[in-house]
Amino acid sequence: MVKPFSCAFRSWVLVTLVFSTAWAQSVGRITGTIRDQATGKPIHSVNIVVKGTGFGASSNKKGQYVIKDLPVGEYTLIASHIGYKSATKLHVKVRINQTTKVDFVLTPTIIQLPGSSVTALLPSEEAERSHAFVAVIRAEEFESRAVSLPEVLAQTAGVQIKKLGGLGSYSTLSVRGTSGQQVRVYLDGVALNSALGGGVNLGNIPLSNVERIEVYKGTIPTKFGGSGLGGVVHIVTKRAGYKVGSYGLKSGTFGTHQGSVFFSRSYKSFNY
Repeated sequence: MVKPFSCAFRSWVLVTLVFSTAWAQSVGRITGTIRDQATGKPIHSVNIVVKGTGFGASSNKKGQYVIKDLPVGEYTLIASHIGYKSATKLHVKVRINQTTKVDFVLTPTIIQLPGSSVTALLPSEEAERSHAFVAVIRAEEFESRAVSLPEVLAQTAGVQIKKLGGLGSYSTLSVRGTSGQQVRVYLDGVALNSALGGGVNLGNIPLSNVERIEVYKGTIPTKFGGSGLGGVVHIVTKRAGYKVGSYGLKSGTFGTHQGSVFFSRSYKSFNY
């Protein structure tokens, strides 16, 4: 006599075997290789998705992929990867116990970066647009007059000149009441003040080869290292070849005289 439980168990096992066999006989798989359109080389880690299903795969280092146990039917495959245009394959048929081969060739994408513009200022324009309080005195303003550097600076607001004698004598300056030791003087970016401090004798600097004078009051630009508590005077000379040469002689009171000679030349990349 066969017990009811044994009969039920045998029936369940039989149904399970029949269902498993039927499932195994109604699936297939898809394989393929994915390559770069420009180089022909295989692409690693490409994402392949069977649209509308939960099936998919990722390509290996050889660009190969496999999608297993896909039910029989017709599908759409989509391959995607960062830096490439997505590719789509339509009407891909999966047959019972068969392997369908579907290869992809992906085209690299060109990423358009936003454009940028670079604006450069001439040194004199940079000085005029600086956030510091700056006065720019150009050569055109004093070339036609027989004046000295201290006399030119004396006409700048906030600048006081201290002279110890007549024409050509030792002359220092102060900015907004500060002492001469607190004002830094630069000639073409090179500091003229001594390392131990002290003012600079402006009477020894001829105007004949000066292109412009920049007087900074208050905030000092970083290109000068932030030095100069009272301010900075930057004297910029003319480029070589501007004039071959010049000389001058000035006379002052009490029989004082001052002479100057200026000569410049340019040879290839060497200027003097």
